[in-house]
Amino acid sequence: MDLALLSRLIENLIRVGTIHEVDHDQKVCRVASGGLTTGWLRWFNLRAGTTKDWDPPTEGEQCIVLSPSGEVAAGVVLVGLYSNAFNAPSTNPEECVREYPDGAIISYNHATGALNATGIKTALVQAATSILIDCPQVTFTGKVNIQDLLTYENGMVGYAGENTGANITGDVTADGISLVHHLHPGVVAGGSNTGQPV
Repeated sequence: MDLALLSRLIENLIRVGTIHEVDHDQKVCRVASGGLTTGWLRWFNLRAGTTKDWDPPTEGEQCIVLSPSGEVAAGVVLVGLYSNAFNAPSTNPEECVREYPDGAIISYNHATGALNATGIKTALVQAATSILIDCPQVTFTGKVNIQDLLTYENGMVGYAGENTGANITGDVTADGISLVHHLHPGVVAGGSNTGQPV
């Protein structure tokens, strides 16, 4: 085999470069490495079977091209190398952090046990059967809108805030006594008080 060809094939086995272009529909990318810009190559995902991930590379992201037999046209791209352009979102060894281009950050600190999701605009959780939140204290800092039946099992405590009072459509029953339809015995004319509702 020609020594120049052999040298080129060995050099191309593993090449460090940066993502030059991404075709999201075809799920392929091109890599710039030295004076070479590759053709369209597939990139690695964490999973690509019945369990699937979608986390495409970013233009300018540092990567490695792995080329079987030194043939770059048959190469695959391994992304995820930190660089000056895209530095690590944390250097804390006790954190797992994912940062998104819009500034949203999801992090978990396994030393403190704190899970944080910040910088997001909306969040949606859909479950076909049920959702259970099991903790001693839950705090809502904003308005809460419940669109279906509200059931509570261990009392309710509250106090007046910015908007006092309550508007209720329909009857209210307390200890078996109807607010709308209850009667008062002992009604007499004058300044006397009625009896307890029945």
